Amino acid sequence: MGVLAIDASMDTVVQALSDRDDAYPTAYNYVLDNQGIVLIHNDPTLVGTFHENAFQSLPPAEISGGNFNYRASDTHSIAHFSRLDDLGWIVITGVPRADILRPIMVTILSSLGIIIAASLIATWLVSFLLSRNIINPLIHLQKRVQEIAHGRKAPMSSEFLPNNEIGTIAEAIENLTEDALFQKNIELQTKNSLLDSLSKTDQLTGIANRRMTQQVIEQEIDRFNRYKKPFCLFLFDIDHFKAVNDNHGHEVGDQVLMGLVGLVQSVIRRTETFGRWGGEEFILVCPETSLPTAQTIAEKICTAVREYEFAQGLRITLSIGVSEFQSGAALQEILVEVDRKMYLAKQKGRDRVEA
Repeated sequence: MGVLAIDASMDTVVQALSDRDDAYPTAYNYVLDNQGIVLIHNDPTLVGTFHENAFQSLPPAEISGGNFNYRASDTHSIAHFSRLDDLGWIVITGVPRADILRPIMVTILSSLGIIIAASLIATWLVSFLLSRNIINPLIHLQKRVQEIAHGRKAPMSSEFLPNNEIGTIAEAIENLTEDALFQKNIELQTKNSLLDSLSKTDQLTGIANRRMTQQVIEQEIDRFNRYKKPFCLFLFDIDHFKAVNDNHGHEVGDQVLMGLVGLVQSVIRRTETFGRWGGEEFILVCPETSLPTAQTIAEKICTAVREYEFAQGLRITLSIGVSEFQSGAALQEILVEVDRKMYLAKQKGRDRVEA
């Protein structure tokens, strides 16, 4: 009858098998026979050789096609095979595993990058909304309450208050507390000022008390040590004051004390500190004053008191001790010195100045 045949050039087959896939440019195709001998390969030097690594890794002969892995030298490849039993060929397509994993990893990393970026943006957006609508109004409210608590009453600003429930609550709290808290703060400051004044002044006479006077003396000692500014102390006592209380009562005695304070204040300078040391004893701190000047001031006070008519026509006199602070002395030393001079004035007959 005749024979019908089709011929194909082996070069054409090799060329067809050598075509590259753009997605996997390192992939290549080759053909083995049923004994593992290379029949077709894009590397002509391998034709006719035994491809041990691939052949021994192939699935059993009854499996006509599928995937398998094999290692050649240092390259781990993933391959797909097809058995063409009519030709006795095994067509294999191999590609390095790293080239398959690379685009997968790129895709995974790109996806992760997009997810992370989206998460950061979402986190920032949530944080911004929370900050703008909740945190900032609360911080603003806290700041305003602190300002009010410290007595700084300022017009309320709605700049930081959002137009939502949080802003409404913050504004209501601020309106509710501002006036009451401000008034309470003013009252507290007034009471604190009063307490501070009471802690420094004598309750009966209104002049400096012993504690305040000691602080002034310590300040003058410090000024002397720094700048060598001289200062003097007066310590004086009302002569026979017990007789005033015994004969006329303590109310008259208090009137005499207050009258004495007013009289001495009219004589001394405004820069001098006048204080009640205790009972009928008084102390005077004269800054930038030398002993001769201080003695003159003391004589002036002594004379003014002697000539003054107090409550119920009473006349009193003073015994005054005067001391100038000396370099290297301590607070207690000058107090002892001026006290000694005051009692010396009493021993010498009272109504006198001992310097």
